[in-house]
Amino acid sequence: NLLEQCAQAEPGPTHRVLQRLWKGGLLKHIISQNVDGLHRKSGVPASALSELHGNIFVERCAKCGHDFERTFNTICPGGYTGRSCEFCGGPLRHSGVGFGDDLPQQVIKEAWAQTEAADLCVALGSSITVTPASEMPSWLARKHRKSSGKGLVIVNLQATPCDSLALLRINGMVDEAVDGMGTWHA
Repeated sequence: NLLEQCAQAEPGPTHRVLQRLWKGGLLKHIISQNVDGLHRKSGVPASALSELHGNIFVERCAKCGHDFERTFNTICPGGYTGRSCEFCGGPLRHSGVGFGDDLPQQVIKEAWAQTEAADLCVALGSSITVTPASEMPSWLARKHRKSSGKGLVIVNLQATPCDSLALLRINGMVDEAVDGMGTWHA
């Protein structure tokens, strides 16, 4: 089962590098479409993440919106996990977003706020084709088109629709491309 494999997965080299860059103050925010929880497992706090498609380890109160991080996979049929909010007693739902479901508006709002405040977007291993996430790097690239050292960096094996907008395009494996970045200091 894919979800159980995700539950047992550990952060890889790229997750560890991103965590070190965040800890050193060089990385402000991660916008992710992954649901595997590996950014949080690596030590990046929820406040520095916009998990657009949710996280298999997070339940959200359907009444007050409070998140509860768990050590187990919360994905279940129907969405409601059978547990109740410790604050308001409301029903808890897994935070995973299914195909055809709307993305949580608060998460999208935060992701856009972080995008608008950013000088640089580094798109790692993304086709940059799934909306609304794909709109964020292209918007940032266009905003900083004439700014030196600001804009979009892409690391991916396949071409993306944003390649022509990027300051730097690395055709390769993400783990190999970010090797050494974790030694940068703020």
